[in-house]
Amino acid sequence: MPRTRLALAAAFVVAASFPSLAHAQKVWVVAPTLGPGVDFNAILFAVNTAASGDLVLVKSGTYGPFELDGKGMYVVEDAGADVRIAGAPLLAVRNTSASQPTWLHGLSNEGSSAPVPRLEATDCAGSVLLSEVTWLKAREDFFGPPAFRAKACDDVVLDSCALIGLSGSVSCYGGSNCACVTVDGANGIELQSSKAAAFECSLAGGAGVEQSWCCGSCSWQADLGGIGAVLDQSHLWLQGVAQGGNGGAGGVSPPAPICYGAAKCGSPGVRFADATSVLTQSGGSVSAGAAGQTLSQYCTPPTCNVADVDGPGTTIVQPRAPKLALPPVAREGATVNATLSATPGIAALLVGTSIDALELAGLSGWLLVSGTTALVPLGAVPPSGSLTLPIVVSELGAGIDFRVLYLQAGHCTAGGSCALGVVRPIALLDAQF
Repeated sequence: MPRTRLALAAAFVVAASFPSLAHAQKVWVVAPTLGPGVDFNAILFAVNTAASGDLVLVKSGTYGPFELDGKGMYVVEDAGADVRIAGAPLLAVRNTSASQPTWLHGLSNEGSSAPVPRLEATDCAGSVLLSEVTWLKAREDFFGPPAFRAKACDDVVLDSCALIGLSGSVSCYGGSNCACVTVDGANGIELQSSKAAAFECSLAGGAGVEQSWCCGSCSWQADLGGIGAVLDQSHLWLQGVAQGGNGGAGGVSPPAPICYGAAKCGSPGVRFADATSVLTQSGGSVSAGAAGQTLSQYCTPPTCNVADVDGPGTTIVQPRAPKLALPPVAREGATVNATLSATPGIAALLVGTSIDALELAGLSGWLLVSGTTALVPLGAVPPSGSLTLPIVVSELGAGIDFRVLYLQAGHCTAGGSCALGVVRPIALLDAQF
């Protein structure tokens, strides 16, 4: 086996055996039907019973929302499972301490006909990691909150997520004297007094309302789409896509050949709510939404000059960071592949037991892994730009149900420019689960 592969396998053995990692945390299994090997049939029951630091392993099924208040844990979709969340009002993480990390993996509300809960993290001193979470068009009564909101959270990581705001909506009432109320498309994410890294994510505002008529004489105007990401006293490191919502179509003609109303312009991909907010962009794209269609030949299309990034904050552009692909769940005795993608140069992996976002002078990207750590040199990146590294998961030890490790890719070019990239979590499970 090549030396780099041995080194990576050794890192997993060493990280799993550090004395400081010894714990008695438990795995709780959730499935729609109770039976042997299944502890609960609802995620809510599992997280209410589990202690901070426990892991909730979720099998395929549709479940109601839940809240983590004052405790952090790992709620992880099992390998090959399909976990859906439906129902209102809230899926939330709040009031965690620095020693209470949270990881939510594989949750999706896609395809649900039930009300969609809000997704929020509030007052979290512990890290909050969302990986492969698909949250589309959350709804709260008539209004659409952002697909994800973080407030007063220092270490948020969004990994391979789709967070897309609800399209604009309209409500009319009053019979012959009708009145209509429209609501803009919802934002993709909102950060307030928070720091977040988003890797390979799609952050998109919902589309605006299209102008139309109702019941003969009742009409409403086109409205704005949502914003991809709104930053308020916050810092977002983005390696992905932030897309503003498209404006609503407008400009209709009543029976007379005149123009009534107008289409709306699209919304920014990122908006700074204040001058202290920062966007660090490492590849990917930030773009405003398109203008809505003009519906009548008697109307003039809107003149739009919407900035991709809007507001008084600061934008920093850095080289594209290295990527890392890794299965999120593996069991003792299994062999899994980690794949690193980068331009030619020298690569390494950092393996840690927790997340803490640190900005280091002269280095592109943030150092995210912390706690008990190991540095694994990988050597030169081949001309193909890809390294695939098999990992054999070793025995975790007597009485240990699981370990959670975080891997982050590092890379230096021949010219000495160095960057840190994607952080990937992996849950190493005892073979009994």
